[in-house]
Amino acid sequence: MAFKISTGLVNIPIERDDVPVGTISFNPNNVALREAFVSAYQEAIEIQQKWTEKAAELDAMPDGEFGSEEATAKLTAISKLDNEAFEYFKNLLDGLFGKGSGTIVLGDSPLEIDATGSVFLQFMRNGIQPHLDKYVKEKSAKYVK
Repeated sequence: MAFKISTGLVNIPIERDDVPVGTISFNPNNVALREAFVSAYQEAIEIQQKWTEKAAELDAMPDGEFGSEEATAKLTAISKLDNEAFEYFKNLLDGLFGKGSGTIVLGDSPLEIDATGSVFLQFMRNGIQPHLDKYVKEKSAKYVK
């Protein structure tokens, strides 16, 4: 007979565009994870704001005709910023939930910066935060009566 141990592991199945792509697992009992979550979330909000401002600056650049030096420079700069944001958020998720987590949540291909940041923040707010809140509430209830 096996002795079963429940540590409180939470598994969140992820679907992207109505297709199951994987599962993110974590334990809200993990103090280090909770601290890292708060830090990563705050950092992500700050950096998303900076990237959004930079994207607005790039959008204000002259478009030029398709294939022109201006148009190519603008497209290159925007693509570079989108790739940078995508890799940042993907690596942040990998650091929090294990290698490959960023790909499960964000996919393999960069989206525009606002979309990548939005997906990341939605996942953190709606996918992870409710489990952490529930854990904290349950633990607090033991001490507050």
